[in-house]
Amino acid sequence: MPHVLFICPHGAAKSVIAAHRFRVAAGEAGLTATSDFAGFDPDPAIAPAVASTLAALGHDVVGSPRLVSAGDIESADVVVTLGFNATELPTIPKRLVEWPQIPSPSAGVEAAITAVDESMPSLLNALLTED
Repeated sequence: MPHVLFICPHGAAKSVIAAHRFRVAAGEAGLTATSDFAGFDPDPAIAPAVASTLAALGHDVVGSPRLVSAGDIESADVVVTLGFNATELPTIPKRLVEWPQIPSPSAGVEAAITAVDESMPSLLNALLTED
């Protein structure tokens, strides 16, 4: 069962959206997988606008932002970065995907969700076609 780790600077918005939307998309694609989110400079809580928008879409938003560790990266099958240079990672992931195109949720949560949803098919396809 693949595990995908989504990382954004504060672990409170983009990575939260991506982890939750991944769970839905993976299930719809028939892929059994897990996901998590983290950040480099974690905020104290998930961004309220992100939490309320995801909840309105039926997501059970739980957890809180946390500092990404080398162990988190090493245990992930895929690491997806959102909004920072991957050279900042504390270790080299098994597989790295970069999504620099995801806009800041502070400029509009719906636009960030749409961009994540548009990026998801290539990630799912890669996971579904792995040997």
